[in-house]
Amino acid sequence: MNIKLELNKSWYWPGLALLVLSIKAVFFFIDHQLGFVLGDSAGYLDMALTGAVPPDRSYVYGYLVRWATLGNQSLDLLIPVQVLVSTITSLLLAFILIRFLHCSRGIAVGAALASSIEPIQLLYERYVMTEVFSLLAFALFLITILYYLRRGYIGLLLIAAALAIFSASLRTAYFPVVLGVGSLAALYYSLFVMELNPSAKPGNGQAGSRLSATVTHLLVFLLVSGFFQLIESKPKPYTSEGTFLLSAWSPLLAKPPFNTNPLVTKFTTSERCELNWDSRSQQQWWPGCLIANITTHFRDEDKKLLCDEYESNRIAHKQADHYALRLAAQVLREYPLEVLQIGARNWQVLWDRDQLDIVLAVDHGSQEYPDDFIKMMHSYYGLDVSGGNLLKTPIRSYFDHPIGWYWWVILSPFFLILWWLSTLKVLNPSSLIITAASVGLLLVVTLPISSPSIRLYHGIAWLSIIGLASALDQMLKHRNNKSVKRVSPT
Repeated sequence: MNIKLELNKSWYWPGLALLVLSIKAVFFFIDHQLGFVLGDSAGYLDMALTGAVPPDRSYVYGYLVRWATLGNQSLDLLIPVQVLVSTITSLLLAFILIRFLHCSRGIAVGAALASSIEPIQLLYERYVMTEVFSLLAFALFLITILYYLRRGYIGLLLIAAALAIFSASLRTAYFPVVLGVGSLAALYYSLFVMELNPSAKPGNGQAGSRLSATVTHLLVFLLVSGFFQLIESKPKPYTSEGTFLLSAWSPLLAKPPFNTNPLVTKFTTSERCELNWDSRSQQQWWPGCLIANITTHFRDEDKKLLCDEYESNRIAHKQADHYALRLAAQVLREYPLEVLQIGARNWQVLWDRDQLDIVLAVDHGSQEYPDDFIKMMHSYYGLDVSGGNLLKTPIRSYFDHPIGWYWWVILSPFFLILWWLSTLKVLNPSSLIITAASVGLLLVVTLPISSPSIRLYHGIAWLSIIGLASALDQMLKHRNNKSVKRVSPT
């Protein structure tokens, strides 16, 4: 009997991998149309082709595209590679459920299969976008953190820090989340777990007190993360975090003290863009609007000192971003509740069916492809992508229709809070880490955003399957325990 049980266990993971990969293969043969979301995809491909580092997008993904396409010989292999990566991510979801949340193997199979057909994941397997690779890095980061909470090894924190920055290098939205979750794990272990771990007690190489252990573990994670982030950001000519933040919160610049500041009013005075909710995206991108005005101001100042136009533009963008970041920080200090209201309104937009349909169209790349992109794809890859933005494919249609699923996803962080509270005695701190990651992502995809997007909820969707599967498993175990009690002899 035991031999048979062990045999079944040994076949579990290969069998599950084969099952998930088979489902992925069926969807691949149904639809393997390559997709693009511009200008993100164009930036990644340009990086892969020329090595030019984009200032406001991942250049790491450009290297992955180059590797997956065998040195830019063909894009035919990109989708199969991303399908394989997606398969691994589904298996890691099942692994978390079994290893850290004590779920039954049957529940884990169902969750892995649900992950394999999740609409956001399934769509972006077919796109030149960072979603699939970044989710894999994020999943590996979470697993490393969960192992750290069990064992307390500093080495695991070092690995977690590297994975944290790798995931953030693919999708900037992960950066505050991985830093927050890693810091939370270090604090939780030092304060609540260390004294329960015999190998972590004083005299065995660990810090001799809770305070020193807390400081040591937290500093190790943050300093190593900062070191990797410094290395990752060095090739970028400039960043755009400040300009994105300021654009998202730009309606608040119409309030005092900003509306009486001569420099700020110089930047916000525009015939094209008013300081209102509907113009936030234009403030970021349009000529003559907020960010363009700030950049022009610094470019004019730099031209007095620099003759090189490229260097002048680079420095101007860098100075504009630093200025925008400082101004956004002041906005947050002056109007914290209003910033929260902006985030809440970004969240509420997705509950409007008409607005959600518009968002979904944008997310699957309905924007018209510019001529230079069409020429680039034809010249380098021999692909005719003209009209590809309007092409209806099975997976794009599938992505457009599960409205109920998307509403569940945007609501799921609140469900996960209830799940964590209900499992404090049996699943904590693993359930705490999963919940903190989901809530952190929700804050990141709502507060600093000027254009709400379902694509940004990709990581939340994956985490929501974990919480839902674990809650179902706990409910079934509770029901079975009650049944056993009823039939037991008194």
